Formats: sequence, structure tokens, C-alpha cells
Amino acid sequence: MLIIIMYLRRDVIEFILKSSDKFQPTIEKIFSLKEKLFTSAISIIVLELEKKKLEKDYKHLFKKIEILPIDKKLLEGSFKIKNKYNISIFDSIEIASCMRIKDKFLTFDIKSFENIKEVKIVNPSELFSEEKKDVRSIF
Repeated sequence: MLIIIMYLRRDVIEFILKSSDKFQPTIEKIFSLKEKLFTSAISIIVLELEKKKLEKDYKHLFKKIEILPIDKKLLEGSFKIKNKYNISIFDSIEIASCMRIKDKFLTFDIKSFENIKEVKIVNPSELFSEEKKDVRSIF
């Protein structure tokens, strides 16, 4: 049995928490899958800092999404990514977290990550486009 693992960048989680968002059908489909879902602790920290923008409490997501910890080795890797691609420390921690679990990086912000080669960047909307009958075909 093929097990698909998906890393959710914080923008995907943020869209989950916005009730009237255009991406809501895609988000609901992601959560209806039996795939393993992960995000970084940094995603939760940023969401907490921006909590005023969110309409729902994100803590219920802990039942569906595994939170990956940040340690010294991950931070060292994230600094290399940050310097190599000139991205924010937050984004570099997320990329390093995704690399650790050899995962696909789901984000709606494809443009910001188009040069990153260490992980496969996937727009969640592409998972369920008409030409993709099976979500596994994107991976």
C-alpha cells in the first residue's frame, strides 16, 4: 500500500482556518484523504502571532496534522536553505522540516518557492484538478 505524506505550509493551514476562502473545497478534500499530514512547529508559532487574522481556532488541527519539532540540526539546515535561496527564516525552517521527512511541500504560494530544488513544491489545487483523477498521480 502506497502511503502519501504531505507537508502543509502555514499558508495552507491559514486557508483551512478562513471560513469563506476560495480554496476551501481543496482544503476539505485534503482533509478527507487518509494521507499523513505534517507541518512545522514554526507554522504554529506564526499562526499564533497572526491569530487575529483567523476566524477559527487552529488547535483542533492537532488531531489531523502532526507537528514537527525544531531542533539544532534542523535549524542548521534551515540556515543553509535561507542563505542559498534568500528566503525568510520561517520559510527555510519549513523547507528544512519538509526535507527531513522527504515530503512534498504543499503551498498556494508556488512563486516564492519555484527555485527550491530540495523538495517537490505542489499547489494543493493541482491535487484535484480535472486531469488528476487520482491524487497519487501528482506524486
